Amino acid sequence: MCDPALLKSYPHKVGKIVYAMPASRVDCSHTIGLLTRCLTFPTAAMDKAADRCLAFMAQHADHGITYDGSDGLVAYVDSDWQVDCSTSGWCICYGGGAVSYGSKRQACIALSSTEAEIMAASAAACEILYIRGLLAEMGAPQTEPTILYVDNSGAVALSKDLKSCQRSRHIERRYLKIRELVAQGHIKVVYKPTADNHADVLTKSLPREVHDKHCDALMNRTWQSGAHGKPGRYTLRQRTFDVEAAYLKGKFEENEVLYARPPVGPWRSFIRGVPVVWRLKVPLYGEADAGRIWNRTLVRQLTQVQKFQQSQFDPCYFWKHLSDGTRLDIVMYVDDGYAVDATSKAAEAELKQLNDAFKLTLKPAAFFLGNNVTVHDGAQGGAP
Repeated sequence: MCDPALLKSYPHKVGKIVYAMPASRVDCSHTIGLLTRCLTFPTAAMDKAADRCLAFMAQHADHGITYDGSDGLVAYVDSDWQVDCSTSGWCICYGGGAVSYGSKRQACIALSSTEAEIMAASAAACEILYIRGLLAEMGAPQTEPTILYVDNSGAVALSKDLKSCQRSRHIERRYLKIRELVAQGHIKVVYKPTADNHADVLTKSLPREVHDKHCDALMNRTWQSGAHGKPGRYTLRQRTFDVEAAYLKGKFEENEVLYARPPVGPWRSFIRGVPVVWRLKVPLYGEADAGRIWNRTLVRQLTQVQKFQQSQFDPCYFWKHLSDGTRLDIVMYVDDGYAVDATSKAAEAELKQLNDAFKLTLKPAAFFLGNNVTVHDGAQGGAP
């Protein structure tokens, strides 16, 4: 039987740790993945491991991912091999640092290390396809196949050979997606020794020196120490904004009606035993449909009124080519936005129009969705 107190506190603690992982804590991804596997049956040992993970993240709170503006999209993938389901780890790097990574338990048991690796490679390949699509929309199309580094020669051969053999013919087709993407020229699978495969840190516990080596590469820490030049070579302006009282600015469609019960107090009454409800003039926070209505209103303002294009790969991303030849890119998460432009007056006009519609609080990028941001452009400040 699990300790009732631990059963209540452990998921709460791990949930806070998980919040930090997708943004910039590639160095803790494997550990966090293991911690989440026993949310319903925690043990004292796992609770102690969660405390150690929290302590590590607090002691290294200044460790983040640095992007130096370099070109080239590369990916690393690895997998361990266990009696039970193995763990896939992948990391995709652009601009010198990781832009996407994951450490996830595989859905079925692999009969060989090659099978475990090809399953991991197919998962990474799908993520690569998504990143390539986003980069094309951002104005950085990938004309060459993306290099995917794998440390298993059998998996490399299996990704290129469309023939079936006795050892691989049982593998489900969904785990051989990598073959199609290689044949289409989107991905090129290349062998990389385990010692140089940085995805190794996402699949297993490693000695400290090896762990730090892989994390330094994926988080581009060498640039932070000044190995690749000094800040001040970027011209893009990056700003964040918040939409004040966003849900209240959602607009109903014609004949769309939303009702709500009044709050407890003198406003709540009954007529012949039937509770009185209010017909809302605007969506309210806490209403189930308020978020959907706000999102619909925002998308219409950006795409129909201001003629932004919405990404086909990520509905939170919008961009527009401006009249002065530059472009404005906006990422929205509910009511929080991140805007990037080339210090353009046309971009200022677009943001002013958006402000007139919703009232924005615009400021230089320093903090976004729980993450500190430092912009190395010689002009903007940022939190360390």
